[in-house]
Amino acid sequence: MLYSSIFPLPLRLKADKANSLASGYDYPVPWHLIPSNIYLSLRLIYSVLNTPLLTQKKAYLKTHGISKPLDAFSIYDPSVPWLTASHPSMDFPISFIPDNVIPCGPIYLSSAPASTQNPSLASWLEQGEGKTILINLGSAVTYDEFGTKQILGAVKEVLRKYPVQVLWKFNQREEWDVESVFEGVKGEIKEGRLRLEKWLPIDPAAIMETGEVAISVHHGGANCFMEAVAYVLLSHVPPIYFPTSAFLLLTRAKAPEHHK
Repeated sequence: MLYSSIFPLPLRLKADKANSLASGYDYPVPWHLIPSNIYLSLRLIYSVLNTPLLTQKKAYLKTHGISKPLDAFSIYDPSVPWLTASHPSMDFPISFIPDNVIPCGPIYLSSAPASTQNPSLASWLEQGEGKTILINLGSAVTYDEFGTKQILGAVKEVLRKYPVQVLWKFNQREEWDVESVFEGVKGEIKEGRLRLEKWLPIDPAAIMETGEVAISVHHGGANCFMEAVAYVLLSHVPPIYFPTSAFLLLTRAKAPEHHK
């Protein structure tokens, strides 16, 4: 996000508006929570910079001639151009943007067309006629039985109510009876309305480029968010890691009509 690219300026720019990571506070932060929001921001910085591993790294760097290693408070240099994958129209409001900070909008890697990467999946996407829901919670996410049932319940309800199809990047975690859990959607899988892939054989950006995806369900990672914005897709963000909750709040702030 834009404000994170001009840190430490956020200490004076965002403390009264943007919530601290994992605080659970709404955006903008209510006035009575501003003191605790400032404390949480400072505490997060302190905790990150004083973890045992970072302490060891800083000690090592000092012995090799770096006087202020990992110094977050001096990292910002106004003489150095900063390119940020954001834009005022798609970010939290900021009253001041330094001259050397250049908001570029979404930055992501484009690749070969979907039809070239995987003709079978590309054909399946086309049959959805622009009504495909992509569920991609990131490359590291796997599912236990409980988590699978939670998402599957929502998927079943959507498939029951709407003429859509769902592409779900799904990887099992631990040992549990996958077949019995998916028993209730065997028909949808056979009909091709629900497709499970352990790994997307087409790059997500190329999937977006087809124009066949209507909604992107993602974990709030920067790449997923930027790709959805680039192709003007609706986003549904169930944050998996605490930093990604910021993109959930940003999505709500920029598209409140979709989150009522």
